[in-house]
Amino acid sequence: MNRRAKPHPPARARARPVTPAARVIIRRSGIALIALLALAALYWYATSRPVSRPLPPDPWKVAAGDRLVLEPLAPGPLLAVEGADNEGVDVRFDGAHLDDQTVKSLHDDFALTMPTSDGALSWTTAQAGTGHTMIDIALEPGSGIADVQIAHIGEGPHPGLNIVAHHAPLKVQLAVLLGDGGTAPAVAEQKELRVANQPAARVPGAVALTVLVQEDHALTLTFPSRKPASVLHLGGAEDPDAASSGLPLRSAAVRLSDSSTDTLFACAASEEADYRPLRSPAIQDCSTSGLLRATKLELKPDSVIVTIHGSAWFTKNGVWVTDDWFSKYIGTNLVLGVLISAMVGALCTMVVTAVFGRAS
Repeated sequence: MNRRAKPHPPARARARPVTPAARVIIRRSGIALIALLALAALYWYATSRPVSRPLPPDPWKVAAGDRLVLEPLAPGPLLAVEGADNEGVDVRFDGAHLDDQTVKSLHDDFALTMPTSDGALSWTTAQAGTGHTMIDIALEPGSGIADVQIAHIGEGPHPGLNIVAHHAPLKVQLAVLLGDGGTAPAVAEQKELRVANQPAARVPGAVALTVLVQEDHALTLTFPSRKPASVLHLGGAEDPDAASSGLPLRSAAVRLSDSSTDTLFACAASEEADYRPLRSPAIQDCSTSGLLRATKLELKPDSVIVTIHGSAWFTKNGVWVTDDWFSKYIGTNLVLGVLISAMVGALCTMVVTAVFGRAS
Protein backbone atom coordinates (compact mmCIF):
# COMPACT_ATOMS: atom_id res chain seq x y z
CA MET A 1 0.00 0.00 0.00
CA ASN A 2 1.45 3.28 -1.05
CA ARG A 3 1.43 6.07 1.48
CA ARG A 4 0.95 9.65 0.35
CA ALA A 5 3.77 11.80 1.50
CA LYS A 6 2.79 14.58 3.84
CA PRO A 7 3.15 17.98 2.26
CA HIS A 8 5.84 20.13 3.79
CA PRO A 9 4.64 23.34 5.44
CA PRO A 10 5.41 26.42 3.42
CA ALA A 11 8.64 28.00 4.32
CA ARG A 12 8.36 31.18 6.27
CA ALA A 13 9.70 34.24 4.61
CA ARG A 14 12.77 35.42 6.35
CA ALA A 15 12.53 38.89 7.89
CA ARG A 16 14.63 41.32 6.02
CA PRO A 17 17.46 42.47 8.22
CA VAL A 18 17.57 46.12 9.20
CA THR A 19 20.46 47.65 7.38
CA PRO A 20 22.90 49.92 9.18
CA ALA A 21 21.66 52.85 7.10
CA ALA A 22 18.06 52.18 8.20
CA ARG A 23 19.17 51.98 11.81
CA VAL A 24 20.74 55.40 11.50
CA ILE A 25 17.57 56.85 9.97
CA ILE A 26 15.37 55.31 12.70
CA ARG A 27 17.68 56.54 15.45
CA ARG A 28 17.84 60.06 14.04
CA SER A 29 14.07 60.14 13.50
CA GLY A 30 13.47 59.02 17.09
CA ILE A 31 15.76 61.76 18.33
CA ALA A 32 13.95 64.27 16.11
CA LEU A 33 10.56 63.12 17.41
CA ILE A 34 11.71 63.39 21.02
CA ALA A 35 13.11 66.85 20.29
CA LEU A 36 9.79 67.92 18.74
CA LEU A 37 7.84 66.67 21.75
CA ALA A 38 10.27 68.39 24.11
CA LEU A 39 9.93 71.67 22.19
CA ALA A 40 6.13 71.37 22.25
CA ALA A 41 6.16 70.69 26.01
CA LEU A 42 8.53 73.59 26.61
CA TYR A 43 6.36 75.92 24.53
CA TRP A 44 3.22 74.81 26.38
CA TYR A 45 4.86 75.33 29.76
CA ALA A 46 6.31 78.73 28.84
CA THR A 47 3.01 80.06 27.53
CA SER A 48 0.51 78.45 29.93
CA ARG A 49 1.86 79.49 33.34
CA PRO A 50 -0.29 82.07 35.15
CA VAL A 51 1.42 85.37 35.82
CA SER A 52 0.36 87.91 38.43
CA ARG A 53 -0.97 91.16 37.01
CA PRO A 54 -2.79 94.20 38.43
CA LEU A 55 -6.49 93.41 38.31
CA PRO A 56 -8.54 95.18 35.63
CA PRO A 57 -10.24 98.33 36.97
CA ASP A 58 -13.72 97.15 35.98
CA PRO A 59 -15.87 96.27 39.01
CA TRP A 60 -17.07 92.71 39.40
CA LYS A 61 -20.77 92.07 38.95
CA VAL A 62 -22.46 89.40 41.04
CA ALA A 63 -25.80 88.62 39.43
CA ALA A 64 -28.81 87.52 41.43
CA GLY A 65 -28.33 83.86 42.32
CA ASP A 66 -24.53 83.95 42.06
CA ARG A 67 -22.18 84.34 45.01
CA LEU A 68 -19.26 86.60 45.85
CA VAL A 69 -16.71 84.49 47.73
CA LEU A 70 -14.14 86.43 49.78
CA GLU A 71 -11.30 85.01 51.88
CA PRO A 72 -10.26 87.73 54.35
CA LEU A 73 -6.70 87.70 55.61
CA ALA A 74 -7.63 87.86 59.27
CA PRO A 75 -10.51 88.29 61.70
CA GLY A 76 -11.79 91.85 62.02
CA PRO A 77 -14.28 94.29 60.49
CA LEU A 78 -15.99 92.75 57.48
CA LEU A 79 -18.87 94.99 56.41
CA ALA A 80 -20.44 98.17 57.75
CA VAL A 81 -23.79 99.63 56.70
CA GLU A 82 -24.38 103.35 57.12
CA GLY A 83 -28.10 103.73 56.68
CA ALA A 84 -29.48 106.62 54.68
CA ASP A 85 -32.05 108.99 56.18
CA ASN A 86 -35.02 107.02 57.45
CA GLU A 87 -34.07 103.93 55.43
CA GLY A 88 -34.86 101.18 57.90
CA VAL A 89 -33.02 97.92 57.28
CA ASP A 90 -34.47 94.56 58.32
CA VAL A 91 -32.02 91.93 59.55
CA ARG A 92 -32.76 88.22 59.92
CA PHE A 93 -30.63 85.31 61.13
CA ASP A 94 -31.23 81.58 60.73
CA GLY A 95 -28.89 80.51 63.53
CA ALA A 96 -27.73 83.09 66.06
CA HIS A 97 -28.10 84.35 69.63
CA LEU A 98 -27.84 87.62 71.52
CA ASP A 99 -24.63 88.09 73.47
CA ASP A 100 -24.73 88.05 77.27
CA GLN A 101 -24.47 91.83 77.67
CA THR A 102 -27.40 92.41 75.30
CA VAL A 103 -29.53 89.82 77.11
CA LYS A 104 -28.75 91.52 80.43
CA SER A 105 -29.53 95.02 79.10
CA LEU A 106 -32.88 93.93 77.66
CA HIS A 107 -33.79 92.30 80.96
CA ASP A 108 -32.72 95.27 83.09
CA ASP A 109 -34.18 98.03 80.90
CA PHE A 110 -37.27 96.41 79.38
CA ALA A 111 -37.96 93.38 81.62
CA LEU A 112 -37.48 91.11 78.61
CA THR A 113 -36.16 87.59 79.10
CA MET A 114 -34.35 86.36 76.01
CA PRO A 115 -32.97 82.86 75.31
CA THR A 116 -29.23 82.47 74.98
CA SER A 117 -29.25 79.40 72.73
CA ASP A 118 -28.90 79.54 68.95
CA GLY A 119 -32.01 79.83 66.84
CA ALA A 120 -33.82 82.02 64.35
CA LEU A 121 -33.66 85.72 65.18
CA SER A 122 -35.02 88.83 63.45
CA TRP A 123 -34.75 92.60 63.93
CA THR A 124 -37.30 94.28 61.68
CA THR A 125 -38.95 97.67 61.40
CA ALA A 126 -42.20 97.90 63.37
CA GLN A 127 -42.60 101.66 63.04
CA ALA A 128 -40.62 103.91 60.72
CA GLY A 129 -38.93 106.93 62.20
CA THR A 130 -36.22 109.51 61.58
CA GLY A 131 -32.88 107.84 61.94
CA HIS A 132 -29.90 106.11 60.42
CA THR A 133 -29.47 102.35 60.68
CA MET A 134 -25.93 101.38 61.68
CA ILE A 135 -24.84 97.78 61.19
CA ASP A 136 -21.32 96.51 61.83
CA ILE A 137 -20.41 92.95 60.86
CA ALA A 138 -17.10 91.51 62.04
CA LEU A 139 -15.39 88.20 61.35
CA GLU A 140 -14.44 86.44 64.59
CA PRO A 141 -11.51 83.99 65.02
CA GLY A 142 -12.42 80.57 63.68
CA SER A 143 -11.19 77.05 63.10
CA GLY A 144 -9.43 77.46 59.76
CA ILE A 145 -9.15 79.63 56.66
CA ALA A 146 -12.43 81.52 56.71
CA ASP A 147 -14.41 82.44 53.64
CA VAL A 148 -17.43 84.70 53.40
CA GLN A 149 -20.10 84.27 50.74
CA ILE A 150 -22.28 87.23 49.81
CA ALA A 151 -25.27 86.87 47.50
CA HIS A 152 -27.95 89.21 46.18
CA ILE A 153 -31.46 88.50 47.35
CA GLY A 154 -34.74 90.19 46.59
CA GLU A 155 -38.09 90.27 48.29
CA GLY A 156 -40.28 91.84 45.65
CA PRO A 157 -39.09 95.43 45.23
CA HIS A 158 -36.80 95.14 48.26
CA PRO A 159 -33.22 94.08 47.42
CA GLY A 160 -30.89 92.72 50.03
CA LEU A 161 -27.82 90.68 50.89
CA ASN A 162 -27.39 87.14 52.14
CA ILE A 163 -24.14 86.65 54.07
CA VAL A 164 -22.67 83.34 55.25
CA ALA A 165 -19.26 82.77 56.86
CA HIS A 166 -17.55 79.38 56.77
CA HIS A 167 -14.95 78.27 59.35
CA ALA A 168 -15.57 81.37 61.48
CA PRO A 169 -18.45 82.99 63.39
CA LEU A 170 -19.69 86.54 62.87
CA LYS A 171 -20.45 89.29 65.35
CA VAL A 172 -23.17 91.73 64.26
CA GLN A 173 -23.90 95.02 66.02
CA LEU A 174 -27.26 96.68 65.33
CA ALA A 175 -28.59 100.13 66.20
CA VAL A 176 -30.57 103.05 64.76
CA LEU A 177 -29.18 106.51 65.47
CA LEU A 178 -31.89 109.12 65.98
CA GLY A 179 -31.90 111.50 63.02
CA ASP A 180 -32.92 115.12 62.56
CA GLY A 181 -36.61 115.46 61.83
CA GLY A 182 -36.17 118.95 60.38
CA THR A 183 -39.11 121.19 61.24
CA ALA A 184 -41.07 118.20 62.58
CA PRO A 185 -40.08 116.54 65.85
CA ALA A 186 -37.81 113.54 65.45
CA VAL A 187 -39.57 110.21 65.80
CA ALA A 188 -37.53 107.26 67.01
CA GLU A 189 -37.71 104.16 64.85
CA GLN A 190 -39.23 101.15 66.57
CA LYS A 191 -37.97 97.64 65.94
CA GLU A 192 -39.60 94.26 66.42
CA LEU A 193 -37.21 91.77 67.99
CA ARG A 194 -38.10 88.10 67.67
CA VAL A 195 -35.84 85.42 69.13
CA ALA A 196 -36.51 81.74 68.43
CA ASN A 197 -40.10 80.88 69.39
CA GLN A 198 -40.44 83.76 71.85
CA PRO A 199 -43.23 86.30 71.32
CA ALA A 200 -42.08 89.35 69.35
CA ALA A 201 -40.96 92.28 71.50
CA ARG A 202 -40.98 95.91 70.42
CA VAL A 203 -37.83 97.83 71.34
CA PRO A 204 -36.53 101.27 70.32
CA GLY A 205 -34.16 101.10 67.37
CA ALA A 206 -31.67 103.16 69.35
CA VAL A 207 -31.13 100.21 71.70
CA ALA A 208 -27.86 98.66 70.58
CA LEU A 209 -27.90 94.89 70.10
CA THR A 210 -25.03 92.47 69.56
CA VAL A 211 -25.78 89.19 67.80
CA LEU A 212 -23.39 86.25 67.50
CA VAL A 213 -23.81 84.16 64.34
CA GLN A 214 -22.40 80.65 64.23
CA GLU A 215 -20.36 79.54 61.22
CA ASP A 216 -22.27 78.19 58.23
CA HIS A 217 -25.40 80.14 59.25
CA ALA A 218 -26.83 83.00 57.22
CA LEU A 219 -27.86 86.53 57.98
CA THR A 220 -29.86 88.64 55.55
CA LEU A 221 -30.13 92.41 55.17
CA THR A 222 -33.27 93.67 53.43
CA PHE A 223 -33.60 97.29 52.34
CA PRO A 224 -36.95 99.09 51.98
CA SER A 225 -36.28 100.78 48.63
CA ARG A 226 -35.50 99.30 45.22
CA LYS A 227 -32.39 101.47 44.94
CA PRO A 228 -30.97 101.74 48.47
CA ALA A 229 -29.25 104.97 49.39
CA SER A 230 -27.42 103.40 52.33
CA VAL A 231 -23.63 103.15 52.05
CA LEU A 232 -21.83 99.83 52.45
CA HIS A 233 -18.19 99.77 53.57
CA LEU A 234 -15.99 96.69 53.20
CA GLY A 235 -13.44 96.34 55.98
CA GLY A 236 -12.80 98.85 58.72
CA ALA A 237 -11.68 102.07 57.01
CA GLU A 238 -14.46 104.41 55.98
CA ASP A 239 -12.26 106.66 53.84
CA PRO A 240 -12.17 105.08 50.35
CA ASP A 241 -9.02 107.04 49.54
CA ALA A 242 -7.11 105.82 52.59
CA ALA A 243 -4.22 103.47 51.91
CA SER A 244 -5.64 100.96 54.39
CA SER A 245 -9.20 101.16 53.13
CA GLY A 246 -11.16 98.11 52.17
CA LEU A 247 -10.99 94.49 53.18
CA PRO A 248 -7.58 92.74 52.85
CA LEU A 249 -8.02 89.44 51.04
CA ARG A 250 -6.24 86.21 50.31
CA SER A 251 -8.55 85.52 47.36
CA ALA A 252 -11.84 86.58 45.77
CA ALA A 253 -14.21 84.84 43.36
CA VAL A 254 -17.58 85.12 41.67
CA ARG A 255 -19.18 81.68 41.79
CA LEU A 256 -22.14 80.46 39.79
CA SER A 257 -25.24 79.50 41.72
CA ASP A 258 -25.42 75.83 42.79
CA SER A 259 -21.96 75.24 41.36
CA SER A 260 -18.29 75.20 42.25
CA THR A 261 -17.38 76.95 38.99
CA ASP A 262 -15.86 80.43 39.33
CA THR A 263 -16.45 82.89 36.50
CA LEU A 264 -13.90 85.20 38.10
CA PHE A 265 -11.12 84.25 40.50
CA ALA A 266 -8.23 86.26 41.92
CA CYS A 267 -5.46 84.74 44.03
CA ALA A 268 -3.25 87.39 45.64
CA ALA A 269 0.36 87.41 44.40
CA SER A 270 3.23 89.83 43.90
CA GLU A 271 3.03 91.66 40.59
CA GLU A 272 4.77 89.86 37.69
CA ALA A 273 5.20 86.68 39.75
CA ASP A 274 5.04 83.55 37.57
CA TYR A 275 3.30 80.47 38.91
CA ARG A 276 5.75 77.66 38.14
CA PRO A 277 4.04 74.42 39.30
CA LEU A 278 2.21 72.45 36.62
CA ARG A 279 -1.11 72.67 38.49
CA SER A 280 -3.27 75.79 38.76
CA PRO A 281 -2.90 78.16 41.74
CA ALA A 282 -4.85 77.05 44.80
CA ILE A 283 -5.91 78.86 47.96
CA GLN A 284 -2.75 77.84 49.82
CA ASP A 285 -0.69 79.56 47.11
CA CYS A 286 -2.33 82.97 47.59
CA SER A 287 -0.26 85.66 49.28
CA THR A 288 -1.05 86.80 52.82
CA SER A 289 0.80 90.12 52.46
CA GLY A 290 -2.23 92.34 51.84
CA LEU A 291 -1.73 92.55 48.07
CA LEU A 292 -5.46 92.20 47.33
CA ARG A 293 -8.33 94.32 48.67
CA ALA A 294 -12.06 94.62 48.20
CA THR A 295 -12.73 98.34 48.46
CA LYS A 296 -16.32 98.99 47.47
CA LEU A 297 -19.65 97.18 47.59
CA GLU A 298 -22.83 98.45 45.96
CA LEU A 299 -26.28 96.92 46.11
CA LYS A 300 -28.24 97.25 42.87
CA PRO A 301 -31.85 96.16 42.23
CA ASP A 302 -30.66 92.97 40.51
CA SER A 303 -26.98 92.55 41.39
CA VAL A 304 -24.11 93.30 43.73
CA ILE A 305 -21.16 95.32 42.43
CA VAL A 306 -17.77 94.95 44.11
CA THR A 307 -14.45 96.61 43.32
CA ILE A 308 -11.28 94.54 43.82
CA HIS A 309 -7.83 96.16 43.74
CA GLY A 310 -4.36 94.67 43.80
CA SER A 311 -2.22 92.13 41.96
CA ALA A 312 -3.16 88.49 41.57
CA TRP A 313 -3.16 85.36 39.49
CA PHE A 314 -6.47 85.87 37.79
CA THR A 315 -9.01 83.88 35.79
CA LYS A 316 -11.92 85.01 33.69
CA ASN A 317 -14.42 82.37 32.58
CA GLY A 318 -12.03 79.71 33.82
CA VAL A 319 -9.04 80.88 31.72
CA TRP A 320 -5.89 82.03 33.48
CA VAL A 321 -4.12 85.23 32.51
CA THR A 322 -0.74 84.01 31.27
CA ASP A 323 2.57 85.59 30.35
CA ASP A 324 2.88 86.51 26.66
CA TRP A 325 6.63 87.15 26.83
CA PHE A 326 7.38 84.42 24.25
CA SER A 327 5.15 85.90 21.55
CA LYS A 328 6.45 89.40 22.25
CA TYR A 329 10.07 88.25 22.18
CA ILE A 330 9.69 86.33 18.93
CA GLY A 331 7.75 89.23 17.44
CA THR A 332 10.63 91.62 18.10
CA ASN A 333 13.41 89.17 17.12
CA LEU A 334 12.69 88.10 13.55
CA VAL A 335 16.01 86.28 13.07
CA LEU A 336 15.40 84.08 16.11
CA GLY A 337 11.87 83.41 14.89
CA VAL A 338 13.17 82.30 11.48
CA LEU A 339 15.80 80.04 13.07
CA ILE A 340 13.23 78.36 15.33
CA SER A 341 10.88 77.84 12.37
CA ALA A 342 13.70 76.33 10.31
CA MET A 343 14.73 74.00 13.14
CA VAL A 344 11.16 72.78 13.67
CA GLY A 345 10.76 72.28 9.91
CA ALA A 346 13.96 70.22 9.72
CA LEU A 347 12.89 68.01 12.63
CA CYS A 348 9.48 67.45 11.03
CA THR A 349 11.15 66.52 7.72
CA MET A 350 13.32 63.93 9.45
CA VAL A 351 10.32 62.29 11.13
CA VAL A 352 8.21 62.28 7.94
CA THR A 353 11.08 60.84 5.91
CA ALA A 354 11.54 57.99 8.38
CA VAL A 355 7.85 57.08 8.37
CA PHE A 356 6.94 57.51 4.69
CA GLY A 357 10.27 57.17 3.00
CA ARG A 358 12.31 59.61 1.01
CA ALA A 359 10.44 61.31 -1.81
CA SER A 360 11.65 60.10 -5.21
